[in-house]
Amino acid sequence: MDQYSEEKLAKLTNKKFKRLMGVKRECFNVMVEAVENAYKERHKKGGRPSNFKSREKVIVLLLYIKNYNAMEDYGIQFDLPKSVVCDYIHEVLEVLLLNKNFRCVLDYRG
Repeated sequence: MDQYSEEKLAKLTNKKFKRLMGVKRECFNVMVEAVENAYKERHKKGGRPSNFKSREKVIVLLLYIKNYNAMEDYGIQFDLPKSVVCDYIHEVLEVLLLNKNFRCVLDYRG
C-alpha cells in the first residue's frame, strides 16, 4: 500500500493522478468522503472497526475497475485475503452507486 500512500499521491500532478486512478483528484476525494460517511452511519452503534481506511477501499475499487485484475492480485498487493478484497469492492461500489453523481464514473461497461 506504500505506493498509494497519501504522501505519494499528493505529490502527483493532477494529470498523473487521473492516469493512475482513473478519476480526477476532486472526484476521488468526494468518493472517499461518501464511503466514510456511509461507514460511520453503518457503525453508529458500534461494531468492529475496519482495518482498511475508506480511502484505501476506494483505491482498491478504482484499481479493480480500471485494470480489472483478479481479486487475488489485489489481495497479494494489499496483503489481504481475496474474500476481503471482494467485500471491500462490493461495499464501496454499493455506496457509490447509490449516489447518482458517481454512476457515470463507475459505469465500467464502456
